[in-house]
Amino acid sequence: MKICVYGAGAIGGSLAARLSRAGAHISVVARGAHGRAMRESGVVTLITADGRFSAPVRAVEDPSELPQQDVVIVAVKNPALPEIALPLSKLLRPESRVAFAMNGIPWWFGDGLDVALPDTLLDSLDPGARLRRVLDAGQVLGGVIYSSNEVVEPGVICNTSPRNRYIIGRPDGTPDAVAHALVELLRTAGYEAKESPSIRDELWIKMLMVAGTQSVSALTGCSLEPLVNDREARALMAAIMEETAATGRRLGLEIPDDIDERLAYYEDKPVRPSMLQDFELGRPPELESSILAFVAIASAVSIPTPTMSAVATLVRMKRHCTQGGLPKKGRPTA
Repeated sequence: MKICVYGAGAIGGSLAARLSRAGAHISVVARGAHGRAMRESGVVTLITADGRFSAPVRAVEDPSELPQQDVVIVAVKNPALPEIALPLSKLLRPESRVAFAMNGIPWWFGDGLDVALPDTLLDSLDPGARLRRVLDAGQVLGGVIYSSNEVVEPGVICNTSPRNRYIIGRPDGTPDAVAHALVELLRTAGYEAKESPSIRDELWIKMLMVAGTQSVSALTGCSLEPLVNDREARALMAAIMEETAATGRRLGLEIPDDIDERLAYYEDKPVRPSMLQDFELGRPPELESSILAFVAIASAVSIPTPTMSAVATLVRMKRHCTQGGLPKKGRPTA
C-alpha cells in the first residue's frame, strides 16, 4: 500500500515509522528542521518502550513532488488544514482515501445530524469550505488516534503510550475496503486498530478527554499525572467532561459513563498533551476544533456549560496574550 503521511510531526512521524517498518511504501510531507532531518537521512527514528529503530521514508517539503497515493493520512494541526486542502487533493485518485489522525471536531461532523451546527463554527472548522470543495465525501475516513508522542530532536520521535490505538471509519458508517486494508496494516504495525461504523461516537468519546484535560494542562503548564492526582484539578476536568458528555448525548451519540475511569488512566502517566506542547513551542493551539467547538455545539443544543465556557475563555485569552489573535470587539468567540 502506498501511503503519504501529510504532517509527519509527533503523531504523523510515529505513524510513518511504524507503517514503514510494517512494509508499507511511506512518503511524508514535513517542514522545518524536523522535515529537513528526514530528507537528509531518508529515515524517521522512533523511540518506544521496546527500544529505538529507524525506518525508511521519502520525505518532501512540497507535496507536488509525490505521485498519487492509495491513502493519505493527515496529521497536521487543525489551523493548517485550509492551506493544505488543494495540495492534499492532488495526491488522491478517485478511489484513494484520506484518513485523518487529528484531534478536534472535523468539518464534516454535522453532516446528517438532526441538529444544524452554527455557521460560525462550520466556517472556523473549514474556512471558506476549502476542504469540502476539493474532497469527495466518499474519499474521507474519519479517525480517532490514541497515541502520545513528542519530537525530541529533528527526525526523532519518542512514543510514551503503553498502548497505541487508531480507529477509522467512513462518516456515513458504511464499510470500506480501503479502510479495512488500512486497519490490517495498522495492526501489523503494532496499533490496536479497528474500523468503526460509528466514527462520530468514537470521535466524541476521544474528545471528552481533549476538552477536559488539554486546556487545563495548557493553562497550568502541568502534565496530566499531577492534574489527575490533585482533587480540585481532577474535579474541574471531570466537570468539563460531564458537560461535554451531556452535549454528545443531546446529539444522539452513544457516550459511556466512564469519566472517572478515563481520568484514572493517567494517575501514573506523565503525558504532556499536544495543546501544552503547542503553547510551549509557540505554535497555534487547536482551540477552534476542540474546546471552542464544544462550547458552540452545546449552546446550539441548549446544554449549559459554565465550567467549560470559563476554561475556554481563559485558554482563548492565553492564546491572545502569548500569540495574538483576539477576535474583534463584539464578534462571537465560539
